[in-house]
Amino acid sequence: MVDNATLQAQRTKLLSLDELVAQHGKPLEHPSFDSNEAASHRTWLAIANYVAYHDARKLDVLFQGIEFPNMNLAQGNVTFPAAIQQAMTPATQQKFSYLRQTPRLFGSMSTRLQLFQNIVEGMDDPTANFRVGRNIRVNKDMGALKTTLEGGVKGLLKIFGANPAKILAARMPDANRALNKFLDTRVIQYGPNFMDVRIEYFNLTDVSVEGDHYSLGTILGGLETISDYKQIEIRALQTPFDPQTEQVKERIYEPGMKYTFEGYTHNPANPVFLYRYTFTEPAQLLKRVLRAFGDFTRRNLPSRLTKTEMQDEERIQKFLSQRIELDETAKSEFEAKVAAESARANAAEAKLTLEQSVSATNQVFGEMRTLAHDSKNYALTLRAGACDLLRESIRHLPTDLQQKYNNLFDSDESLTMGLQQMKQDLSLPQNIQPLIDQTQHTIDFIRNIAQHTQRSLSIIDDIISNERLVMAGGIPVDLQEIQYEKVIKPVVDNVKAVYPTVRIEYNLPQVMVDNLLQDMVVTADARLMKVALMNLVSNAVEASLPNGKVKIDVSQRPGGERLFTIINIYQSGYIPQDIAERLNSGEKFTTKEKGNATGAAASYNIITGPHNGKLTYESLGQDQEYGGKIRVVI
Repeated sequence: MVDNATLQAQRTKLLSLDELVAQHGKPLEHPSFDSNEAASHRTWLAIANYVAYHDARKLDVLFQGIEFPNMNLAQGNVTFPAAIQQAMTPATQQKFSYLRQTPRLFGSMSTRLQLFQNIVEGMDDPTANFRVGRNIRVNKDMGALKTTLEGGVKGLLKIFGANPAKILAARMPDANRALNKFLDTRVIQYGPNFMDVRIEYFNLTDVSVEGDHYSLGTILGGLETISDYKQIEIRALQTPFDPQTEQVKERIYEPGMKYTFEGYTHNPANPVFLYRYTFTEPAQLLKRVLRAFGDFTRRNLPSRLTKTEMQDEERIQKFLSQRIELDETAKSEFEAKVAAESARANAAEAKLTLEQSVSATNQVFGEMRTLAHDSKNYALTLRAGACDLLRESIRHLPTDLQQKYNNLFDSDESLTMGLQQMKQDLSLPQNIQPLIDQTQHTIDFIRNIAQHTQRSLSIIDDIISNERLVMAGGIPVDLQEIQYEKVIKPVVDNVKAVYPTVRIEYNLPQVMVDNLLQDMVVTADARLMKVALMNLVSNAVEASLPNGKVKIDVSQRPGGERLFTIINIYQSGYIPQDIAERLNSGEKFTTKEKGNATGAAASYNIITGPHNGKLTYESLGQDQEYGGKIRVVI
């Protein structure tokens, strides 16, 4: 492998991305290592210090399921600040103390993996290890800034005139060897605004998603320690993770960074990761100098950017902005006020438009249900009148026939069968002969009544059947295969515009079709499904006001000859058990002061009617992260 010094000295042409993957994407031969002596305690201790400084209540979760061998070898007592002491159980305190007394030891890979998993659980964020790696201080005595700053002002200007990738290329292998025995990390090549990083795990079994997030964060933190940029983009060139796992990294909610994996090489049997870090728009020199002195003076803190430090950074930035743009302060304030007023106006207009749109649709369903009930009542009235006329006509028949039709009106089935039998009876000569004294007009009249009544009942049955269809949402629909994103995205955007204080999250999974990843497709009427989801998501958001959150999770699974789409809407607002039971029973009611339950009923009709689906509500508990769930299956 050609190192960067040789590469720059020879002034060779930089490798393209394809050449980089081809030449450096294969594993090398490495000496074996003891999996019980693989990772430095310094990393674990730095993580524990970071968690204790930011939220000591999570220390118990951090050490959950972790056992260190020979903890009895630690000597002496370790004291903690009162707030941290009170947040720990005795077992957690013992493990934390052990790490503080044995920072130069190395621990097992299994403990390392468990620790990273605990970070995800404790912070309730699958990408939490990236944030920890980015801001943590693992090895204070190896910092590039400390060495350079101690050399005076000349050294300070030198470091800010140098390429940060060059500094990392020189220092990264030594730092890696000091902290890890199970992987190799190095800069392969770099330019004025980028660097290509290679990370190789010596054993494929030691590769983990959480560890990958941590490594990406530490490298980014190294760049930011040396210089300060407005935007840093991390691009995956090669990883063993599938696209669904890579997509999780796009959810890293960290300022000043972006992650992409478009066009990357996916090799699940290869433990070599290749990434390109692109850093653009360096900050002004004054800001970088302040950042450098800030890092140096805060070198003993457990976090590169703690809560207090971030507040200090904001105050410094505000001061510099006021000094540099003093003549534009009044203009900026005026524009901010105009923007705020415009945003409030747009939100009010969006809310009004949303309410009008949904109300109009709900009103249509309400009118349809009213018409359906009216049609049914008219049909039943017509039926009763026809039966009364028939009952009066039977009184003119001979006694034996009257007795034969005594049970004609007992049920719908007996009426239908009786009318058919009556038409046959009145066509037989032996039954007509006793009526010979009556006029032929009377016979034809009774026969026509029977036929007319049968036709009326058939029409009435159609009306009643149609009423049931309408009540189930049975209106003209256009079921087509549509992209799920085109249904859920406009719904979420509209609701967000109306309720900006409630956080709404949703996923857009891709599915494998003919060995190609494609956007998820659902079979639905796009217009009606948007209305149904608009009602449900709006209800979930309103139940989670003022500062709650709503998560919409979609998945698909086969069932028989049908592919089912499951949409789970989780809301932080609590759904009581009795309310969930009433909603699932189909009862029409509302808990809103000015509500009429029309939206919920319309959603139920749309989902269970034309989409042949199912809508259920579930209470998840009052003290849970999410207090209720709405489940849609179509």
